[in-house]
Amino acid sequence: MIAACPPLDGNSAYCNLLQCTDFADFCILAERDGQPVGWVSGYRPLSAQENFFVWQVAVAAEARGQGLAGRMIEALLARS
Repeated sequence: MIAACPPLDGNSAYCNLLQCTDFADFCILAERDGQPVGWVSGYRPLSAQENFFVWQVAVAAEARGQGLAGRMIEALLARS
């Protein structure tokens, strides 16, 4: 997903694994017909729990302009 959305930088496989396990509450993958069309990841700093840092937002070209990024971020914020 990230590779298809320049200029975002790809992370190492280890970083991606950590995001999806240790930080799963701060990641969302949006799918359409079983294919990924959106991804957002972030975290809450331990020293400032009232803040939320958005790390990456990616939306596939065919899903842009439909408010997907905003809905994913709103869903993350609603989790906390």
